[in-house]
Amino acid sequence: MVLQSGRAVPTLSLQRCLSGSLTAVRYWASLNMVPTEPCYDALCRLGDNEMGRLLDETGEERFRLKASRFAASMSQEPPAQVLYQGVMAALGYARNKETFQELACRLPLAVLESVCRDKGYRERVVLLRALLLGMAGLLPNDGEKGLAWRCLGGRKPLSLSRWHLFRVRPENHPARRLTGAAHLLARFGDEGLLEGVLRLVGESRSDIGRLEAGFIVAGEGRRSPGRRALIGQSRAREIVVNIALPFAYAWAEASSQTSLAEAALWLYRIYPKSNENEITRGLTRLLGSKASGLVDSARRQQGLLHLDKTFCCQRRCDICPVNKELAGCGAITLPRGLNLTESST
Repeated sequence: MVLQSGRAVPTLSLQRCLSGSLTAVRYWASLNMVPTEPCYDALCRLGDNEMGRLLDETGEERFRLKASRFAASMSQEPPAQVLYQGVMAALGYARNKETFQELACRLPLAVLESVCRDKGYRERVVLLRALLLGMAGLLPNDGEKGLAWRCLGGRKPLSLSRWHLFRVRPENHPARRLTGAAHLLARFGDEGLLEGVLRLVGESRSDIGRLEAGFIVAGEGRRSPGRRALIGQSRAREIVVNIALPFAYAWAEASSQTSLAEAALWLYRIYPKSNENEITRGLTRLLGSKASGLVDSARRQQGLLHLDKTFCCQRRCDICPVNKELAGCGAITLPRGLNLTESST
């Protein structure tokens, strides 16, 4: 082909490669997502009941896998330390998750709880904040540093370079999340983190709101706690769904506490979903335009995440449970008047 400028450009004719009509090609090209994935528009093809059942099953599988990992960790470390590391990882979000976990290993829960034993709530908060921020290398002033060093002894703090701070919103800064962790640990100071969380799970069967409220930490000072919460409702819900409930289930199974295991699983099955993220939004669009309404619980939302991590990211469509259910289904129905078998014009 020769352009108006006189320059020749390579040209490839696709006329013989197209099996459908130009009208059908234009239709597919106008869609937001070209339907190349086997699970494209799966909700429409399978129906609400079947798709809901699949998401419930995959969500439950993700729950049991998390519980199995907690059980394996508890065979290596004390249960309270395993729970503490899980909560800390959740407070680190994606960018600082590993650093929060490293901090939890360097500053074990047993050390924190021993230092705060027989202290009042406010004194616990001051001590825990100084210890956590001191070991993290994020203490803001010399006064708290002196307190931290006296308590930490010869423990070496993390380097500031270990923290991902670029483009982190002020509300999500590690120092604020660690301050929230200090308040959270101080809250459970009388009975201990392990006993406190297990108690919350057991008691929440009659009042589901208590469990989530147990992990919310309002903001300090006079500012609105709703906007400046140290640990807000969204993060508290993530801790409940991903840490507290699967951990409680694993601990109860290992301890033959049947009623607690049943309570943890029951709460997970009925728990409200969290805020959507890029993964869940993308998969709901892929499965069908009405899929977002079907994903109405934490279990189904976790089912989407399980599908993504186990099958989508690894391109294992051949063994994906959604694709297996779709096997034998007819082709995607085109709008009336479109036919992919028409000859090109």
